[in-house]
Amino acid sequence: MSAQRVVLQLQRDALLPLRGLHGATICCLEGALWVTHDADPNDVVLQPGQACALGRGATVQAFEASRMSLEAPQGAGHQSWVSRAVLRPA
Repeated sequence: MSAQRVVLQLQRDALLPLRGLHGATICCLEGALWVTHDADPNDVVLQPGQACALGRGATVQAFEASRMSLEAPQGAGHQSWVSRAVLRPA
């Protein structure tokens, strides 16, 4: 796994708020994910192999046990961009 990509496992019905990841890409590796972008009425459902770009904020919900990856936007620094965004209190 490179410093620009992190893989996360989510249990069924888990919610993962993502903040500060504008321009990052979320990809569903296994399972099914519902991605709700802040201030955007167009939700996205991702199946394995599908991906979408993140806006300023989003929440991911796993419909079933799932694996996903987050990939840094072009030009992002080291992996701390994910740590700050994922581990930040909601």
